[in-house]
Amino acid sequence: MKHPNFFIIGAPKCGTTSLARWLGEDKQIFMSQPKEIYFFDTDMNVGEIKSLDEYLQIFKYATEKHLAVGESTVTYLISRIAVKNILDFNPNAKFIVMLRSPISMALSLHLELLWDGWECIESFDEAWNFRKERASGTVPKGKYCTVPEFLDYENMCKSGEQVERLLNTVDKKLVLFVVMDDLVINPLSEYKRVLEFLGVSYSGKTKFDVVNAQKVARSLFVRRLTIAMYVLKCKVGLDKLSFGLLNEVDNYNKRSHSPILNPELKQELVDTFRNDVSILSGIMGRDLSHWLK
Repeated sequence: MKHPNFFIIGAPKCGTTSLARWLGEDKQIFMSQPKEIYFFDTDMNVGEIKSLDEYLQIFKYATEKHLAVGESTVTYLISRIAVKNILDFNPNAKFIVMLRSPISMALSLHLELLWDGWECIESFDEAWNFRKERASGTVPKGKYCTVPEFLDYENMCKSGEQVERLLNTVDKKLVLFVVMDDLVINPLSEYKRVLEFLGVSYSGKTKFDVVNAQKVARSLFVRRLTIAMYVLKCKVGLDKLSFGLLNEVDNYNKRSHSPILNPELKQELVDTFRNDVSILSGIMGRDLSHWLK
């Protein structure tokens, strides 16, 4: 059994699920199942796996043929202790950080948490205005939200501050940044760049399906019913059985959605994230100011 030697550590709604799936399809790479383990972010109380033995069992089928062994947990970038814990586990670990405009990230994250039952405020405007109070638990959260900090859309999406903290701990040569804009425009080029970073040769992959794309429920009532049924099945020990009918209901209930911001809120978001985008631009040596336009 080989231990993990690379980690996709964030950010949320930046293509991490797609990249993890693409890498897992390569025979030279072993990706964890489940994708997100939440083991090293001990300050966030998200995951259920608490012991190192339990954690390593997830990688028991990783062998010498796997040149890269990894997992993808987006809270590791947000956490203040996860990276240190990872380096204590593997001082030579490599880190992949995926990034996008903080404004579009916040909008997409709100929809994702709404879909997952963590968010209960349908309007992004209202959810944004209550972000600080709700992170401290003083304003209602979704029924299934176990970490109120996720509802602080400002803090969750300030990747510049998070990356700055990462680089205070990790040698920059062990970190690869992947910008979602580039991944959308040329997934093959970005995929090859990731393989090179991991020391894995390209094996000819040309198909790059999007996984976990932005979605919104046609009916939140129906979505909340299906979440309750998923939870009930797991509680009574039927989680190994097919979720076929529930999945069909969910698929019918999904629709695409492009949120439209009013000008006042858009300007507030621009002002809120301006310095953070500047931090990232400096770190990456790349002008990212278009994210604010």
